Amino acid sequence: MLGSQSDMTQAIKEKQPRKERESSRDVMADMNTRLSKMDLVVAEGQERSDDVEHRVEGIEHVGDEFREEMQGALNITASKCLDHVKSLEDSLQPQVVHTEGKLVRVYTELCARLKQVEEELAICKRAIAQGYHS
Repeated sequence: MLGSQSDMTQAIKEKQPRKERESSRDVMADMNTRLSKMDLVVAEGQERSDDVEHRVEGIEHVGDEFREEMQGALNITASKCLDHVKSLEDSLQPQVVHTEGKLVRVYTELCARLKQVEEELAICKRAIAQGYHS
């Protein structure tokens, strides 16, 4: 009985004709060449995968930085807008108070004038009513 793998391989080789053994060697050599090429392709694919992963991480980092910068810019702009609105309120407040005072005076005058017109209308109605009775 044969003891090891190499003994078995040797026994098989001895039983095969020489031409067949050389043909087997060519096939094995071709397979080894193909396997080596596949190893290179797999290694290259792994390198590309690692490169893509690294680039994605870089893009994510840039995206985070951009988001932070934009948030900061928005906060500054919002703060400036609020300050501007407050400034406008402060500067327009006296005008609003003045205009409100004017409106109250005009309203009061209109109410007084309307009361006068109503009184004059009542007098006219009485005069017309008395004129028909006489």
